[in-house]
Amino acid sequence: MTHPEVLIGNYCVQQMQEQPFAEILQKFFQIAFPDIVEFPYRCLLNEEQITARERLRDQVRDKLCMRLVVTLGEEIVGWSLGTQSSSETYRMANSAVLPDHRRKGIYSALLRYTLDRLRSEGFQTVTSHHHATNNAVLIAKLRAGFILTGMEVTDNYGTLVNTTYFFDERRRHALGVRVGAERPHGVVRSLMQF
Repeated sequence: MTHPEVLIGNYCVQQMQEQPFAEILQKFFQIAFPDIVEFPYRCLLNEEQITARERLRDQVRDKLCMRLVVTLGEEIVGWSLGTQSSSETYRMANSAVLPDHRRKGIYSALLRYTLDRLRSEGFQTVTSHHHATNNAVLIAKLRAGFILTGMEVTDNYGTLVNTTYFFDERRRHALGVRVGAERPHGVVRSLMQF
């Protein structure tokens, strides 16, 4: 566990190790997401599949994983979990602020903190997946500069909206061109040979 850093006001953030972070998730997940119905597909795995899953998980241990916990004094009020998914992309997997601490700018501050850390690590893009009705988080992501980049349906979580943050504005512009929302200009125009 790292030393806490001030996040916003009296709220602090710190990196945690895997096991204590897993315990925090187990304790607070249902409080943060009381209406989420998750399909626990892992209970369907047989011993061979469990062994394979653990082996595959161990193969990616060297990838960057951030387990951030937000505290107010000794009280845990939120978290963010994510992992490196490629040499240029980081995937934000799960973030939450507990109900009594919402609407105070904590999530937005945690998002800025996370993006600053990832930028300094050298990532090019950050992805995240959200329930299609999770407007509060989707709005916060869009305000922070994330772009809607897709939808998917999973057996575990149902319908999800995919968002992507591009650290390089030229790549964000190229996406705008690709979806027909922007006319190409500058280096994007020359690279796409318009």
